[in-house]
Amino acid sequence: MPVDEARRHALYTKLEQVLGADQAERFMQLTPPTEWTQLATHDDLANLETRLGARIDGLEAHVENMRVGLEARIENVQVGLESRIENVRVGLEARMDGLETDLRASEARLIDELHRLLRLQTIWFIGAIFTLAALILTAAKFV
Repeated sequence: MPVDEARRHALYTKLEQVLGADQAERFMQLTPPTEWTQLATHDDLANLETRLGARIDGLEAHVENMRVGLEARIENVQVGLESRIENVRVGLEARMDGLETDLRASEARLIDELHRLLRLQTIWFIGAIFTLAALILTAAKFV
């Protein structure tokens, strides 16, 4: 028959009448508020410890497997990123080399054009100087 609070109180009252309040209180403190069959034994606790230990070991193994898997995934992502970065670097270097080549070619064309214009200007100045000298000589003859 299950022990409920009403039965415990009735037992306490009877013990108090027979043994006195101190003895009844001490007895009630020594008896559990539930049935004796519901109390855990050392074997129950040992079995519980074994089961909990096995569950904890399983969880630790699962967490370790997840950690290893995550590390592998992170390493794969890192390798992929490093490869992409290297490809971008190589592409940028190729573009910069192409731009440098284009810039040097443009510089060479600009220098050639400046030389051509300088030669043309020099020829014009020489022509202008000879024309001016001819005018001065002609004017000197008329004076």
